[in-house]
Amino acid sequence: MILLKIQKEKIKILFIILLSVFLFSGCWDKSEPEERGFVTAMGIDKKGNSDFSISVEVPELGIFESEGGGESKGKDNEESENSYIESYSGKTIWSTVKSIDGKTDRKLDFGQIKLCILGEKILKDKEMVKQAIDALERNKDIWRKVIICSAKGKAENILKGYVGNRKTAGFFTAAFFDNNEKSSDVTFKKTLQDILSDLSYSGSTILPVMEIEDGEISFNGMAVIKDYSLVGYCENEIIKGYNIVREDIMETDITTKFNGIEVPLKVNKKNTNIEFIEDNSKVKCIISIDIEGDVEEYKNGRVPVSELEKSYKETVSKIIRNSFSYFKNELKTDVMKLSEYCRKKNIKLYKKFGKKDIFNNMELSENVTVKIKGTGTIN
Repeated sequence: MILLKIQKEKIKILFIILLSVFLFSGCWDKSEPEERGFVTAMGIDKKGNSDFSISVEVPELGIFESEGGGESKGKDNEESENSYIESYSGKTIWSTVKSIDGKTDRKLDFGQIKLCILGEKILKDKEMVKQAIDALERNKDIWRKVIICSAKGKAENILKGYVGNRKTAGFFTAAFFDNNEKSSDVTFKKTLQDILSDLSYSGSTILPVMEIEDGEISFNGMAVIKDYSLVGYCENEIIKGYNIVREDIMETDITTKFNGIEVPLKVNKKNTNIEFIEDNSKVKCIISIDIEGDVEEYKNGRVPVSELEKSYKETVSKIIRNSFSYFKNELKTDVMKLSEYCRKKNIKLYKKFGKKDIFNNMELSENVTVKIKGTGTIN
């Protein structure tokens, strides 16, 4: 009995020793938080003919509390009370990041990254776009939900130019899309995961365009990427058509001009149905849109519901037609992913025309219904 008791005590002591080793060994060789530079945003630009220029945005640690292979060539450092931006250039993305790491007093950590911006020169270089996307995908520290945007110009200028209340461009962008994505008919969100999915299927994708003015960031326009290269930009009127067909537009406004007055309709519900039939050796795409909403303002007293519904219908139909025409005839890119819809809805028709030719042989027929459920009056 005594021997059994001694053996139990030995086992207990051994268990405590092993548990201590397990718990504390995880802390060995780890950097303390104050020794890390938590990257919240990264800009990828092109320098010269083939070099990458990488900029990282590293906030001061206090902000987190308030917010809840090439040789390096050149350095540019800009600091503020909230964050600092480090920029280096090199032959590959992660070798350049390592060069930045070797010049700062904190080890860079990409576990908190919110945003990656691709500069215009990068987007015009097919091979560099491929390399950039591949580098982001392969890095295990980069979250697949990181937001990807574009810049008309240098991505570095966006990071250095932002001085808004959110303290860093990364924090601002994450908060913007969390809070405002559905409240605007000209904004849309793209993550690394979205882009990888788009490119694997069709080799094309779209990116929000970031701009900066007087220290503030805005999202104006859409960059269209086809075969891993920039083919053009879309202005806000074209983005509206894309969003009406593809995105959730609840909480947004659709405005029609009625009797010379701009009348906004707040969208409460939207249903989209897309069908495909063959018509005169063409693929007819029938887009049916049902919208319900409330008239928010009308200055002439009583709201003529049936007449306004007709006006909204004509406005929405025109927006969809203009967007479809621009994507097909100007950019020659299936931004709305109608080919993919056809593959899912009518595989026989899809196979007959082929993946490459189906969008070129597509014609649009829109069927829009607008129902006004409530009205408000401003005299």
